[in-house]
Amino acid sequence: MTAPQEIPGLAELGKEVPIGDIDQELREFFATDETVTKASLLNLAVYSEQSDALATNPPIIRELTRENACRSLLVLSLHGPERSVRAWVEAHCHLTEAGAKAACSEQVSFLLIGGSPSLVRSMIFSNTDSDLPLVLWWQGEMSEVFEERLHARIDRLIFDSAQWATPTAPLFRLSASLKEGARFVPHDLSFTRGSALRACLAACFEDPRSLEALPQLDAIEIRHSPGQQGFMAALWLITWITHRLGWTLQGSASIQGTYLFRSNNGRTVEANLLSTPDSGPALVGLKTWGAGFVFEASLDDDQDYWKLLIQFDTLQQESLFPARSQTPCGLLGEILGRAGRNRSMIEALPRLRELLVSN
Repeated sequence: MTAPQEIPGLAELGKEVPIGDIDQELREFFATDETVTKASLLNLAVYSEQSDALATNPPIIRELTRENACRSLLVLSLHGPERSVRAWVEAHCHLTEAGAKAACSEQVSFLLIGGSPSLVRSMIFSNTDSDLPLVLWWQGEMSEVFEERLHARIDRLIFDSAQWATPTAPLFRLSASLKEGARFVPHDLSFTRGSALRACLAACFEDPRSLEALPQLDAIEIRHSPGQQGFMAALWLITWITHRLGWTLQGSASIQGTYLFRSNNGRTVEANLLSTPDSGPALVGLKTWGAGFVFEASLDDDQDYWKLLIQFDTLQQESLFPARSQTPCGLLGEILGRAGRNRSMIEALPRLRELLVSN
């Protein structure tokens, strides 16, 4: 067990307060300073069982609240022989466009040692703004804390399958919860990392010539950064592509990251997920080709844009698409800004599990 004095970030969490005084302390903050005003559009609970979470998460929340005002609840839960609960309050303030007042988002941080799932639920539910939606950002592996009495009251669940040693089991749990009527909308950061490339690829097939060539694809190649983060982003991308096209998985080749699909017209298409030697963005490039044509998307040198090349024999066309931020703050901001039901990810979940099992 990590001793409290060894947990990083505690000194930067603001004012430590008794659990029962949290609301009073926050009210006094806004009552005593006329230059600030409370701003909140949602509740964002961040749950982690990693000891450095209270050091790494506040900077992300501080940046996120520039565009997404919220009440944030940072919950770190650690194992221990004796139960203890500590809490801190803080506010992240940013000048409004008028400049007269600062809009401030509340942050409440909790350190739970030896706590139970019921204690985690209590800390989250008793400290939310009840009139606002509740988003839960789950960090790390899925533990016994994630159960029906928790997810029954959340509106959105954000997680990162790249953090899971074996994603198949937790993805099955999520699918089962959704089938049983859970109302939360799931968002995988691994799926979100590919949003710009998906938009780029979709734009490619707005061209009538590209659309006509689509049934004649022979192969797809996706290049990704080394490690689980890059692999899961690439796996989600090939999942999305083949699900949208209605292809059937035939199986995986002997080489890891190689899959064989049967297209709607009976063609066998090979898909390869290739790890690059250099670290960087999760997704590095995509190339697909057939007889007489090539579609290729690659990052520019500054990694600000995707360069899309459409080539038919000697005819070439190039376009640029924004690459979008890959930082945790950027990914969260994209999810919170888009909202919606995230149907494209939910509908493709069975295919993702199928690919995970096959290779």
